[in-house]
Amino acid sequence: MRMNRAVLLDVFFASAASGIGTIGFVWATVVLLGGFETNLNQVDFWFITALSFFQAIRIFGGDWNADQKILFGIPLDVLSQRKGETCCSPLLDYLNSLTFYTPNLGCLLFSGKVVCIFAAFLFRLLKFVVILGTLILSVIRLVLGNVAPRAESANLKSAFSLYYGLSIVQAVVSYMAFSYSHAQPDLVQDIREKYKFAASDVEDEPFVLYYTHVKKICKAGRITETINMTLPAFAVGSLGSNEQQVRVAAIKILQYLVQLQDYKEQTLSIIRDSFDAAESLFRMIALTSQDKMSREARAGATSIMVELAGNIHISGIPCATQSICSLLQSNGRWDGMKILEQLSTKSCNMSDISSSDELMSKITEFTEPQISRGVSAMTDDDFKMAKKALLVLTRLAGQIGEQGSMMRQVILRNVFLLSNIREMLEGADKDQRRQPLQEMQKRAVEIVDSFALDGESRNHGAIAKILTLLLNIFHHATNNEFRLAAGKALSRLTIESRVNCDAILREDNFQVLRGALFNVHESAHVVIASNILKNLCENCEAQHGQYDALLEFVRTNMVNVLTSIYQLGNDNLIGEDMGAFLGLILQFSKLVTAADFNVAVNLNGVGCRNFIQKLKSILEKANEQETDVLEMHPGIRRFAIELVIWIMQSDSQLHCKQHFIDCGMRSALEEAKNTSRRASWQENFKLFSPGGIPLLEYEESLHSVVSRALKLIPGVHNAQ
Repeated sequence: MRMNRAVLLDVFFASAASGIGTIGFVWATVVLLGGFETNLNQVDFWFITALSFFQAIRIFGGDWNADQKILFGIPLDVLSQRKGETCCSPLLDYLNSLTFYTPNLGCLLFSGKVVCIFAAFLFRLLKFVVILGTLILSVIRLVLGNVAPRAESANLKSAFSLYYGLSIVQAVVSYMAFSYSHAQPDLVQDIREKYKFAASDVEDEPFVLYYTHVKKICKAGRITETINMTLPAFAVGSLGSNEQQVRVAAIKILQYLVQLQDYKEQTLSIIRDSFDAAESLFRMIALTSQDKMSREARAGATSIMVELAGNIHISGIPCATQSICSLLQSNGRWDGMKILEQLSTKSCNMSDISSSDELMSKITEFTEPQISRGVSAMTDDDFKMAKKALLVLTRLAGQIGEQGSMMRQVILRNVFLLSNIREMLEGADKDQRRQPLQEMQKRAVEIVDSFALDGESRNHGAIAKILTLLLNIFHHATNNEFRLAAGKALSRLTIESRVNCDAILREDNFQVLRGALFNVHESAHVVIASNILKNLCENCEAQHGQYDALLEFVRTNMVNVLTSIYQLGNDNLIGEDMGAFLGLILQFSKLVTAADFNVAVNLNGVGCRNFIQKLKSILEKANEQETDVLEMHPGIRRFAIELVIWIMQSDSQLHCKQHFIDCGMRSALEEAKNTSRRASWQENFKLFSPGGIPLLEYEESLHSVVSRALKLIPGVHNAQ
């Protein structure tokens, strides 16, 4: 930037002027005044003496231009406090008792400020006068000077010429440095134009501090750093300053830069790469002081963190969660929730969020639906906060692995949160403002669905109380998307969970599922109902009180399920519908006797031969598919092969062995075995995360299942 180059030239010329001035001062005192003391005429003596004093004034002057601006910035109301309001009042009272008169502290400070401002102005003026005086005097004596040509003074004229020449050069260089040091307003305006700062956005003070900082590092000899210094880098580096004024200036700069599309990514990247900067921002967010600077720092840091939170890791920042909690408890709770929601997009932040009891308590508080007599008392702001809080909980509950399991246990142990979830699932349909509450319900269902991701959470006692609510939503909800979400959650929670299956094993629930199972207009509902019934059949024990009712339901509906299988055309042989029906008929067949199955398969006029032919067609179509085809149900080959195994094991009653041989089932099984090694990994898993990551593996691989089937079906030669 132009300011950096200008500062570099300013420091260079100031250093050069100082070096030249030092040489001239030494030359004057040692050579001229010391070596030619008796040979100097009175005019030269006083000229040299005046120039030497000028040099002392120049050295003593310092950077009074910057100092005067700082002094002008000190507020008068602070300096002119009443005596009784100052912390030094006891000391002043004591001094008053020892002297006839002790001035008021406010008066002392105010008068001191006036004196300092006047001194700064005076020395700024003197610096210019010194430069001008040095130039005029040196030129006059260099041009008009006349030294007597005596033998003992042979070198005097040369010494004078060198001294006055040095003084002229030093005056010119000093003027260059003086000019650069007073170009600060133009440089500030240049920064405004470069970063598109309007005068109303940020005052000049932050840019003056930037100028001072760049000048400081340049004086320290860090030239490369001076040239490469940028406004965002300065602001980020100043966040950890011990001076509150500097920190607030840095916050104002960053707050504006993150709103500019051209500099937003660059600024956020610099902050993200600085651990200290992120920690400083969180510390400023946690400020509780009510003075103007603290409020500005807190508001600015909060707005920056809203933009930054999605790209930082808070591990190792102990004040991060406390800062967010302090925001959630104040008027800035919406910004606090946005920061929390953004942080939850990073899995590395989940542990810090879930381990903060105070933070989890606030999240739970925001999820309360406040339903009374079927009507929610929540305001629009409450709904916004609740949806964000539920989104954070959804991400927490949706983590996989050991960390995810621990987070789900944290949620399941939170009785108030579970109570809020149940209240949402129970009462949303009764409220006239159904849209906001239904959005909350959907998030609640996602959280409950996440409990299926590990066995410990899936079988937790608190889940069983929610399953009936999910089934009720699946049956009665008017929003189709919401119905499907509840049904999918129910089907996933009943996988390998006898506890959850027992909770919904009731005859009236069977009828609810039957209605969805044969709803020809809603294939998605058919698939979900099939999966739920499959899990109920798989996990129901003969000792269960509802076992007989389930068995009767199976016998009554087996024919309809087989009919549905036949009605699916060749274009849907390996889709979701066929996979769901095959898995269901497999579990039905394991509950009933072979005679019951034989009756069911023949009632619709199809017979075992055609059913086996259908299984072969399904296998052949599935064997042809690539391993990553999404249209194929991942369990369809397994279900078809296990049905083959069950039929062959019941051959003494079904007499179907010859049908397998005649239709060439063995060749389809051999092809399945050959492709099972390279089969899609999804075929060996029965449960996946919402992101498609496999979680629950079958006890037996697909290759092993095919091998068992081949042992039961003889080839054509062996059959003869």
